[in-house]
Amino acid sequence: MIYFGIPLRSKAASNDWKNVERVFNRTLNSVYSQTDPDFRIFVACHDKPKLAHEYDNRVEFLISDAPTPTNRKEMLLDKGWKVSMIANRIREYEGGTR
Repeated sequence: MIYFGIPLRSKAASNDWKNVERVFNRTLNSVYSQTDPDFRIFVACHDKPKLAHEYDNRVEFLISDAPTPTNRKEMLLDKGWKVSMIANRIREYEGGTR
């Protein structure tokens, strides 16, 4: 099993949410183009982006309840929190254990 983790910028902290959604959808398309179908994608976010396509249950959104960042320092802390959320979810799937 391969795990992909995406900490997504919040809509409120973005200068161009449409561009964030566009790049995010391109990333999802890229991951779904893998030849090995044994993967999962965890997306930690404040706001679920509009999806260009319907995806199966291999993509899962983890909604953050942390305050929306308002400056660069808070954005870095927010990203760290989202990476931590993803890591915890992967551990729940026993990822990284051998």
